[in-house]
Amino acid sequence: MTVASDRLVSRIGRLMLITALLIALPVSVVSSKGLAPAFILAVLGALLSLDLSGVRNLIASHRSRLAVGGALLAFVGYGMLSAFWSVDPARSLKVALTLGAVLLGGVVLLAAIRHSNARARYLLRQACLIGFGVTLALLAFEYLTGATLNRIARFGEINRDLPLADMNFIKPAASLLGVFLFPIAAIALSSGRRLLAAAAVLGSLAAIVFVSVSSAAIAAGAGLFAALLYMLFRRWALRLAAFSVCIIAILMPVIPNQVPPLQTHYTYDNPFPNSAMHRFRTWQFTAERIAEKPVLGWGLDSSRHVPGGNTEVEVFVTEPDGSSIQFVEQLMPLHPHNWFLQIWLELGAVGMAMLAAVLVLLLQWIGSVGRSRAQTALLFGQAVAIIGTASLSFGAWQNWWLGAVFLSFAFAATVEHDDGGRETV
Repeated sequence: MTVASDRLVSRIGRLMLITALLIALPVSVVSSKGLAPAFILAVLGALLSLDLSGVRNLIASHRSRLAVGGALLAFVGYGMLSAFWSVDPARSLKVALTLGAVLLGGVVLLAAIRHSNARARYLLRQACLIGFGVTLALLAFEYLTGATLNRIARFGEINRDLPLADMNFIKPAASLLGVFLFPIAAIALSSGRRLLAAAAVLGSLAAIVFVSVSSAAIAAGAGLFAALLYMLFRRWALRLAAFSVCIIAILMPVIPNQVPPLQTHYTYDNPFPNSAMHRFRTWQFTAERIAEKPVLGWGLDSSRHVPGGNTEVEVFVTEPDGSSIQFVEQLMPLHPHNWFLQIWLELGAVGMAMLAAVLVLLLQWIGSVGRSRAQTALLFGQAVAIIGTASLSFGAWQNWWLGAVFLSFAFAATVEHDDGGRETV
């Protein structure tokens, strides 16, 4: 290829990357699964705009980054090995290969942004900000109009009689704001726009509250608290987080059983929402299955196939007028909705130790990033929010969620920084 054609390919790649960061959040308002093709588009754009030396430099330039990557590769390798004892060997192998591909794609994506010039990074940051603003506007529109866009996308018409309960379809987008508010605030702060950073945080929290996503509120709150701790105590906050991750990883299988067995009849004034009660019931069932295979687990992505998971439980809620509403729930709805429990269930203590190592190394790497205290605090808060979201929502191996995690770090990587002899994103 000629120099001119190389430049054309690189420009096309940058355009694809900019487009991916622009549409990533807005498409989630209509379909959370839209994050998967957005991630793929970003990776393809990164491949076109980056030479292989850039990928090698990103992987090998610093020990902590190499340690995180090595730990992730070991985790994926162990997941692949679990196919030998999995209750669904073919699925375990398939998911392990997919995880490896997502990991490689994430490395390429971060490498492309890391090695972009100042002009390209500026355009990427503007794409992130515009996409975030459009997402808030779309969420407000959906909230005020009864999810009009989702009705059109799913039913082909605006029919208020068609079922669309409790804005459930836009909740994933609101949940993502609990993670993405951190890199968006970092982008705003990088150009000295403190009011914009504050508006991004407040706007995200408002969307989470209005759409009623309690798990996202908890995750975002934990992330903001972590960021505050870093501002006050710096590395001590990172050490506390690493210690907490290890304690949670060890104790998670026994925590659900500390709650008495849940009843199946409730009154309308029960302080806990039905979703929370269902979550606790699933966690208790998961803890029982973990105890049966605590060392190696049942195999990667085997949650949906563990014995007894399809058992149905009838739940009744008594209304003020004395009538009852009946719900039918499965003990295991595809996955436990908790990252730590899912790893314990599927990969046992060995897999959990590997994941804990990945998270501790990630926190150590955050402490070595060459940014201002505020920027590092936001990156730390972002990591905590991701862990919090993964512990309360979504399946650990959902492609769109994994893509969203890497895209959130891609947002953070667009921020300009001074290496100063230290490591950068």
